[in-house]
Amino acid sequence: MLSYVPEPSKSKPNGKKCYYCDGRTCTNILNCEGNEDNCISATETQGAVSVTMKGCVSKQLCTTRDQSWARKLTYSCCKGNLCNGASSRSAGLVLLAAPLLSLLVTSY
Repeated sequence: MLSYVPEPSKSKPNGKKCYYCDGRTCTNILNCEGNEDNCISATETQGAVSVTMKGCVSKQLCTTRDQSWARKLTYSCCKGNLCNGASSRSAGLVLLAAPLLSLLVTSY
């Protein structure tokens, strides 16, 4: 028996804008939605490979005392539009950043 799991509902854009990475660069602009009132920039380094992700998150995720979600990430949150920098990065594993960021955002 298959059960249907609906996709998470999309919220309306809230006017906040942050940079996000698309696998080649981190210069793309993302329109934040719902309670995503902070921008995030996070990096995970394993050996010689660094993975960078950027995007929108809620203040709750940035200020929670339970940092277990971050694991080996070095991250920073900021409040201004496009405050998470647009630095260009080499691709590597950055393609995994969007699904990971989506998981982090929807889990809080």
